[in-house]
Amino acid sequence: MSNASGKTPGLILGLPLPVPLRVAMAAGRWVAPADHRLISDVFADDVGRPCFYGPAGIEHETLNLIKMHRDYQPYYVGIPPDDIDLNLCLLIGDLGPDQPFALDYRRSAVSPPVLYLRGHGWTEVAANVETLMARLRMSSTA
Repeated sequence: MSNASGKTPGLILGLPLPVPLRVAMAAGRWVAPADHRLISDVFADDVGRPCFYGPAGIEHETLNLIKMHRDYQPYYVGIPPDDIDLNLCLLIGDLGPDQPFALDYRRSAVSPPVLYLRGHGWTEVAANVETLMARLRMSSTA
């Protein structure tokens, strides 16, 4: 069922946002934790200016990644097994410039793992978004 904008609620670029992420967004809890040390520990990397995207940002940044890959080079796609399929991922945030993290739908459409671009390859940082939120001490329920 589509809404007035013609988009199906819960779907971005044809991929379903996991329920815990939708709940956190609706409740205003999908925001970068103020304690950047916590984020740095979870992602095992330095943190610049972290940003956790809302639905519009997810769509915009994912489309930008696809365009960059098409127009320039496959820098962000990496080399297997540290790759990502641009048709089966959604960027859900970043830790700063060139530090995106994404849902990887290749294994699951319901509970995709969270990958982070470290150096020139993607690495799994959480089995799913609910695990990521728990590690970042973000509540996923009301």
